[in-house]
Amino acid sequence: MKSTQLTFVIVLMLFLDGSCQNVEKPVNLTIMTFNTWISGDNVLGGMLKIVKHIKLIDPDIVALQEVQDSDRLNYLIKELGDGWTGAITSYSYSDTAVLTKHELINQSFHQVTHGMSIKVKIENTNRTINIWNLHLDYRSYGPYAAFNKMVTKITQIMAGEMVDGKGRFQNMRELLVDDHFQAAVANSSVEPLIVCGDFNSPSHLDWTNETRLKNFKKMEIHTT
Repeated sequence: MKSTQLTFVIVLMLFLDGSCQNVEKPVNLTIMTFNTWISGDNVLGGMLKIVKHIKLIDPDIVALQEVQDSDRLNYLIKELGDGWTGAITSYSYSDTAVLTKHELINQSFHQVTHGMSIKVKIENTNRTINIWNLHLDYRSYGPYAAFNKMVTKITQIMAGEMVDGKGRFQNMRELLVDDHFQAAVANSSVEPLIVCGDFNSPSHLDWTNETRLKNFKKMEIHTT
């Protein structure tokens, strides 16, 4: 995760019967995602500040990255208060977690090398939403490589996307061929699919003719 912390909030409108023809009861749903920077360890009172900002936004669902373990997740749930629940990967370094004020469908939990998915049942409806939370490999970040004087070719920068066969490209390839993800995509017109996370990827909007003087040179960025 880079030193600049970004938080994204998505507001969705779901229709209770899933049909475009019947939109009588729309439901607003807010989804928040951000990197906790090692569970807030690098910030004084970091965990409480994570809780503070979640409460300020008051989202329905939160997708977090760099949550170190289930104890940290349980602390967040406790501090957020009644009604909150969560799920986290079972790896030794958990990393990705999802919290919600709604009901988690625990039997839908699935994990990939760099992330997880779980379905959330929206309160007072029969609707579910499929949430995927990813934290892609951080190594060989393109903008850093661009300012390295030893890097003289664009091909060197792009090669960083395939670090030791475990880079961001491979992370995304694993997701795209995952049976659970493919099924979620195929069913997304009925059950909304949201992919959240920290992708460790620069924005294609930063690599244009207008910004070439600030960058290595203009180049095409294959953003996730």
